[in-house]
Amino acid sequence: MAIDTYIGNWTDEDLRRRLDDLPNYRSLVLYGPGVTDAGAELISKCTNLRELHLVDTQITDDGIKQIAKLQNLDWLVIDNAAISDRGMNELHTLKSLTGLHMVATKSKEDGLAVLMQLPHLCYLEVVGQDIRNVGTSIISQLPSLHSLRLASTTADDRDFLNLAYSTSLQQLAYDMPLVSKEAVAELNQRLSGLALQTFHFYKPEERISYLSGYCLDLYERREYDQAKSAANDVLRWFPFNPAAHGARAFINFELGNIVDFRKDMENFRDNANLFGDHDLYQMAKYYLTLESAKAVRLMIDHEKPQALLVEKLRATTLKKQKEEPVASLIRRIEQVARGAGDQLIGVPTLAQIAAASHQQNQPPQQWARRKHRDTESTINLPWSW
Repeated sequence: MAIDTYIGNWTDEDLRRRLDDLPNYRSLVLYGPGVTDAGAELISKCTNLRELHLVDTQITDDGIKQIAKLQNLDWLVIDNAAISDRGMNELHTLKSLTGLHMVATKSKEDGLAVLMQLPHLCYLEVVGQDIRNVGTSIISQLPSLHSLRLASTTADDRDFLNLAYSTSLQQLAYDMPLVSKEAVAELNQRLSGLALQTFHFYKPEERISYLSGYCLDLYERREYDQAKSAANDVLRWFPFNPAAHGARAFINFELGNIVDFRKDMENFRDNANLFGDHDLYQMAKYYLTLESAKAVRLMIDHEKPQALLVEKLRATTLKKQKEEPVASLIRRIEQVARGAGDQLIGVPTLAQIAAASHQQNQPPQQWARRKHRDTESTINLPWSW
């Protein structure tokens, strides 16, 4: 007799005790570290399985090789697992797959190549991993892909615009801090029928980290126009950050915008004073005393003010990524069903999962809440030059 689904934190031993029933399951949503490669071998006995969610498990490449035996599988979710390119390439046997979620795996662009061998894939989610260079190019060539969900801290405008070559894409949701508004507008123009929306996989602090790091990388490469655009994005999130104003001031100077340089330097000084950062305050105050562009140029070349900004902007480390909608939805279901033992409950529909994702939007943290005068922790942004 076919069994609809099970959602819960079964372990390898739980799977082993139900070995005779496993071929009857159509859907499994398993989460937690109790499922390992040994459990994956048992899951491969579920010959009627159509939908499988593996969330926060300890399954590795060897376990994915077992999962790849499920020839009838239609939908697969791999969320937070140590799966590399080798493991992803095992999925080439799943020719019936129409939906694939790859969330926070160890796979990179080589692992994405397997997508070309999945001819019926119409929904793809690649979140929290590297899709630079050929990654989006591969995705754009998928012939049946209608819906795409991407989150990447490394993909830039060029990677994003690779998607314009898709001939089937109809819906795109993205969280890509390095992608500019101009690139989004261009993609909208090139794929006029595309439904575009943003979602929030990365927390505000993480987005600022990647944006600021990108800004300062551009500064080092002397791509000052793009660096200024990235600095403006940072300041839209945290308008009172003294170090951000300092960074934009020096970018403006390199662009020859002396009036804007002085204006940002004044904001740099005032906000450093507001937050009680003596070092940054003295830096800004000194640069404002210089009476000519030549004097500023000599001082920048001699003193290298970037070094102090780097020290301040590396004050904290990145925080953990927040949960994906599938994982959080499952956890809420578990709380409701706790105490029900092995009782089977209905699997969440795709509509429910989509609704959960929309509910996860969070407004950016207000900089004013972090305002204090402790000079050793006033700048709480993990930038890197």
